[in-house]
Amino acid sequence: MTTPSDLWNEAKLLDSDSAKTDTRRRTIIGRAYYAAYHRVLSAAKEQGFRYDPDVRGRNGRRLGSHQQLIEFLRVTGVRRAVLAGDALEVLRCRRTAADYELSSPVEIGKETDSVALAEEILFELLT
Repeated sequence: MTTPSDLWNEAKLLDSDSAKTDTRRRTIIGRAYYAAYHRVLSAAKEQGFRYDPDVRGRNGRRLGSHQQLIEFLRVTGVRRAVLAGDALEVLRCRRTAADYELSSPVEIGKETDSVALAEEILFELLT
């Protein structure tokens, strides 16, 4: 069974390669995001989080499961959870850009920063 730490270790391993292509940077960002996402999801479920497909944001649009998770953390009022939600939002935006904005190269260094941010979520904010 793969764990969030396994995904983070894979991102870290890929990040250690000095000859990173744009494609590799995109992959690193994705693995870092999903490592953090699955760790946060597990912790949030322990606190009662459940995805509701009918939840809508302020603009009236349905909130996806990832955004609902982030919002769940932000409204807890618990400093570490709020920080984890904010960090996860940064990673989610980077992952979305990496996956969908192929005509724009990933800024060098964003992948390494993403691995570090995921590490903070996994091993500091939610421990």
